[in-house]
Amino acid sequence: MQTEAPPEQIHTPGWLRFVFGRNPAWTIVRILFVVLVSLVVFKFILLPIRVTGESMFPSYRNGQIKFVNRLAYSSESPKRGDVVAVMWDELAGKEVLLLKRVIGMPGETFQVRNGEVLINGKKIEEPYANGKIPSSVSNRLGYTDPIPLGPAEYMVLGDNRNISEGFIRKRHQILGKLL
Repeated sequence: MQTEAPPEQIHTPGWLRFVFGRNPAWTIVRILFVVLVSLVVFKFILLPIRVTGESMFPSYRNGQIKFVNRLAYSSESPKRGDVVAVMWDELAGKEVLLLKRVIGMPGETFQVRNGEVLINGKKIEEPYANGKIPSSVSNRLGYTDPIPLGPAEYMVLGDNRNISEGFIRKRHQILGKLL
């Protein structure tokens, strides 16, 4: 009577089992799935943006990395007070993005008087704003004539009013809302 020898057990080193698990084929499938999902999320949904400069101080500090939700405005429009990423320009083939706050909405009239923001002639409450808008001449406070915004235009401005400039941006130039 002959007995069969037991099959040889292949001993997998512990570190290899830790990296690939008991079933390496499924582990590779899981890794590929996670990479694919990450690529889709960071290409089409979340946009990383680095805060550069002091125009959004004190709300956001220079050097911070934040994420912008690109889908935030797919079913609704930006609202006053939203912090958004806006397309500034393309320099040497690269998109330049700014982090700004929506101040004026389409169809409204924006004005600066004595360094304060007025919308349709009324001062708006801005607890996030730091300082007043200075004048470009001498040491006076800023003043502008009323600026009417078009049907798809938004006025965006940084929170640090002492140094930030305001920009009128079209709806398609607003890339998303800060998370």
